[in-house]
Amino acid sequence: MIVESKGFDLNGFWIPEFHLDKDEMIGICLYSGAHFFDLEKSLVDLLTKKSTHKSLAVIQKFEFVERFIETNKLKSLFFTKTIENYLDKHVNSDSIWIEKLFEIDGVQLETRINTLAGNYRKWLELFATFSTTNNIVFDMVGQDVLGAKKTLEYVKDFVDRGGSAIMLDNFDDPHSIFDRYYKLKNKNYTK
Repeated sequence: MIVESKGFDLNGFWIPEFHLDKDEMIGICLYSGAHFFDLEKSLVDLLTKKSTHKSLAVIQKFEFVERFIETNKLKSLFFTKTIENYLDKHVNSDSIWIEKLFEIDGVQLETRINTLAGNYRKWLELFATFSTTNNIVFDMVGQDVLGAKKTLEYVKDFVDRGGSAIMLDNFDDPHSIFDRYYKLKNKNYTK
């Protein structure tokens, strides 16, 4: 077992009982709304061991698939970050996942990240994270339906090769690709 929740309150929402074993992918529906990003951050902090909760046992640490955001807009106009720059700082270059990244049409070392659409950015972030860990937490913010479907295929391949994954979903749309799918309850939950 990699993680186990006994069920607990977090930011006014009930996180259900769940568990994740090696070679599995689960989904947790956080639902859309103003609460999503704060709740997601709190749950990610727990899963990445930046914080703890007595009802959540994280046996193996997770890495969150971080969104790439240019922090200095002025600097990015003159010194645009390319995929090559990003990979130099964020990946294990010996990983098979870097090769797989370049199998995606339109992904080249010299491609400027600020020209990538949401799906391509997510895939860059995803493959970079695959290269450094076996346990990931991810969302599909900024992706369209076809991109999200492809992302799930990539994550399924990662899981089939010995990884484990938790998707934090903002829509109640359980995909058959998950081993299990859980839904949180709002603060007026009943047991």
